[in-house]
Amino acid sequence: MTDRSIVTLAEMKLYLSPQLVSSDLDVTLETWIDLCSGQIEEYLERKVNAQEVEEVLNGTGTQYLYPSWTPTIRLHDDSLSSLQVRDSSGIGPWSDLLSDIDLLWFDLNGFAWRLELLGGNIFPIGTRNIRLQHITGWNEPPAVIKKNCLERVQIMWNESQASKQGRLGVQSETDNSVGGGGLTRSFTQDILSKLNDEISGYRRLS
Repeated sequence: MTDRSIVTLAEMKLYLSPQLVSSDLDVTLETWIDLCSGQIEEYLERKVNAQEVEEVLNGTGTQYLYPSWTPTIRLHDDSLSSLQVRDSSGIGPWSDLLSDIDLLWFDLNGFAWRLELLGGNIFPIGTRNIRLQHITGWNEPPAVIKKNCLERVQIMWNESQASKQGRLGVQSETDNSVGGGGLTRSFTQDILSKLNDEISGYRRLS
């Protein structure tokens, strides 16, 4: 299991039915959970579990900043040093952008995909001149996303049980990269489209 794993091993085994799943298969299930969690993150273009992320971004010259990973829950340690700026060319030392953390605002219920500065402050325009350390994702992932992850792993489980290949998981190897949540043989395009449609409302807006 990793920080991005959307469901726990216990939740997955309960969903499959505990009496059907031997503890010998725990590592396989954990691998599948991580794979399917990666697929979901890749499709949504955002973190699901709350995770700490450091990003170096281009300043926009406006009061808005658009992190690569959203939604932002809070800054790292809620400190001024979690949001810093440097020369517009992206070189030189970092310094705190704000003197008061209350001048930074983000709305989890609305524009969670962007940060906004108040009081006339802006993110100076530049190339890789803004450093942001923030917690992104959900403290408790939406139920529909967790169920979606469970369904993806169940598809891999069902196929492995029906495969008659002599070992678990032969038919669920990835056609692309595992780390990037690549499409697997278990997920035909129709099935993947259906699964993605179920969580499309949580996709990154920008």
